[in-house]
Amino acid sequence: MWKYKPKFVNIVIVFFLTTLFPFNSFASVSIPEYIKIGLKYGNSAPSSVDLKSSSGFKIGLIMDEHIYDLIHINDNSIEIKNEQALYYIKIEDEFDTIEEALNLKNDLENEDLNTYIFYDGKFKIYLGSYLEEEECLEGKEELEESFSHYTFEIVSSDDNLIQILNEGGDTIFLYDSSEDIGIYSLEDNPISVDGKKYRGSIIFKRINNSNMTVINRLKLDEYLYGVVPKEMSGSWHIEALKAQAVAARNYAIMNMGKYKNYGFDLTNDTYSQVYGGYDAEHPNSNKAVDETKNKIMVYNGKIVDALYHSNSGGRTENSENIWSNKVPYLRGVEDSYSIGYPNDNWSVSFTKNDIQNKLSQNKVDIGELLDIKIEKLSENGRVLSLKFIGTEGEKEYTKSSARSILGLKSNWFEIVKEGDSNGGNSFFIYSSKGSEEIKDISNAKIITSDGIKDIDENTNIYLKGYNKIKEIIFSEQSVKRYILNGHGWGHGLGMSQWGAKKMAESGFSYEDILRHYYTGIEIQD
Repeated sequence: MWKYKPKFVNIVIVFFLTTLFPFNSFASVSIPEYIKIGLKYGNSAPSSVDLKSSSGFKIGLIMDEHIYDLIHINDNSIEIKNEQALYYIKIEDEFDTIEEALNLKNDLENEDLNTYIFYDGKFKIYLGSYLEEEECLEGKEELEESFSHYTFEIVSSDDNLIQILNEGGDTIFLYDSSEDIGIYSLEDNPISVDGKKYRGSIIFKRINNSNMTVINRLKLDEYLYGVVPKEMSGSWHIEALKAQAVAARNYAIMNMGKYKNYGFDLTNDTYSQVYGGYDAEHPNSNKAVDETKNKIMVYNGKIVDALYHSNSGGRTENSENIWSNKVPYLRGVEDSYSIGYPNDNWSVSFTKNDIQNKLSQNKVDIGELLDIKIEKLSENGRVLSLKFIGTEGEKEYTKSSARSILGLKSNWFEIVKEGDSNGGNSFFIYSSKGSEEIKDISNAKIITSDGIKDIDENTNIYLKGYNKIKEIIFSEQSVKRYILNGHGWGHGLGMSQWGAKKMAESGFSYEDILRHYYTGIEIQD
């Protein structure tokens, strides 16, 4: 698969379309300087992470967008781990400054005591860590016998401690991850996280003794450096890249704090925007970000939720036809620019068993599949209602769910039914009393509101019975395979990335591209 194939943003809830930032005018729109991106969290949260920097590290406390250095580490490689100890030996007082703590630490090391600094809002000196309180008590008594001029005490652990080890495997710093503490490169170089480089700082969080949530905190435009070439090839025309940069900036601002329960704003995958960090950057896309600095789209003074997708297939869609609310700047527009590019057209084939398995995976049981029917289309041609009909009932999927139930690339598709060459035109009648097979329909007719018509292999008839007959379905049983011929890839809302490429190559500016795909918007600094 092509490395830089554009990827559409997966949006799984209506929130993005219904809850805009509470700005009454553009003047109140605030563009944040920094953003926090979740690299690893939840089930992917690790217990250990390797960090590398060509210039060593600094540990800093982040407060009100300012960074206050706590400690410098000259090693080029450190390990970050969950601290699992329950008890510690602490010596003497707590300190407000790192210098005071380091003075005591140096004195203790002159007496051959292995110490490290702990920070939880105050600086403290710890000697050793223990899983058992009794073992910790024995260690304290030994220290008191040998170093009676110091005062020692036992302290118990919280569940959210982070441990930093040097290249030799010794603990050099321990801190409470409820504090907003970042790890930086000493010379502001990219920092490597398990072999992958990122700008800015790395923050580690633990909640209730969990593994570590790994967060990349960096400037918004530095984040966009790592987003634009993952969502659109960095080799594409600069005007297309600029359009992508503005759309990605809008998206980031609109969704700040979406994952605040985890301690960050956005994920680094398709649940937000794909972010590849420093390793993904490309000179062209970095230039596009720089040349559109602080540019955002607004509609009637409010920031735009700039949704985008890979390929519209020839026409974009109205927001209410994918989710719920009507959004005035997300209107369907003709998009011939997307034609002739990957996934403008596609085809996928399903057997009856394939479809029944997909329904079963979603805990839907309608008996044996009889038919699939498109019930309703949008004015732009996308499926608004898809019905699955079986011997034991029906199941209808609407809007985006009509696409997701079958794992399709878009909601824009038609159904072609492929018959069994050995089956002929064989029909079953299903009712509450059982089933009966009718094979000879060569002379059959059907009376419809449009007159009398012949029954052929493309005819599907659905009748509702009365009295004791619950339902009668005439269904073509010769259908063995359903071929879905579709158009486009993604939800079809907002900008088509392949369409933007073609527009840029045709001489359109990034402003032209954005105004084409987002109806009635303005572009402002």
